[in-house]
Amino acid sequence: MLSPRTISITSLDPFMKKALKYSLIVLFWLGVWWLASALVGMPLILPSPLDVLIKLAQMSATSTFWRVMLVSTARVTAGIVLSYIGGFLLAVLCHRVRFLHDVMLPVISVIKTTPVSSFILIALVFFNRDLIPGAIAALMVLPVVYANTLEGLCAPDPAVLETARAYRLGFGARLRAIWIPTLRPFLVSAAGACAGLAIKAGIAAEVLICPEVSVGRYMYFSKQNMEYVELFAWTVAIVIFSFVVDAVFKQILGYVKRKTRKEAAHD
Repeated sequence: MLSPRTISITSLDPFMKKALKYSLIVLFWLGVWWLASALVGMPLILPSPLDVLIKLAQMSATSTFWRVMLVSTARVTAGIVLSYIGGFLLAVLCHRVRFLHDVMLPVISVIKTTPVSSFILIALVFFNRDLIPGAIAALMVLPVVYANTLEGLCAPDPAVLETARAYRLGFGARLRAIWIPTLRPFLVSAAGACAGLAIKAGIAAEVLICPEVSVGRYMYFSKQNMEYVELFAWTVAIVIFSFVVDAVFKQILGYVKRKTRKEAAHD
């Protein structure tokens, strides 16, 4: 007679352990949400998780939902790309010209300390509202890319640079042997920090200025019309989207880190 096989948590592989842990955490907070909704007893104000998930399922069955999510995603992605190009080039210039670095220091400090809503309202005076969410996402991310790139440019050992000059290595050889391996972890680390920041800034801009096709517009009018179940559903959609983007960037980060370690070990 076969004895029943017992499954121990310790016998699970690391991926299953992590999946089980995060599933339990999600279930815990869903339980807290459900309990709070039951205690309040006013679904109009605080809907239950089940009502929100049903509404989200209904929304995701429409083409409008996916079109809106795609447009908002494109805006945020464009902002990240622009911030990477601008932040990288600005850091290279500031690294080469010390005076420019001193000039840009207060500008970067102002961007980091000023509330994002102030930039959104100022931008609304000068720019088309459809362009503002991507521009705001880029502006909020730019200091992170700039700081990480500048740190990476200062990272190489001066003795290594002096040796490269002594051996008269060309720009391409120095780029492959020194600068790319040095800058890579700094740039990828910035990417991991920038994704969530860009999404929050971009959606905040959409809520304030309501572009024609945007998640923020639907959230704003859900609140105005007291459709709180729909408002919570859009919020959950954004949270899920943020987690997916963050997971993608973490996978890229892990791949680049492993590649960097392999190259370092090979050298």
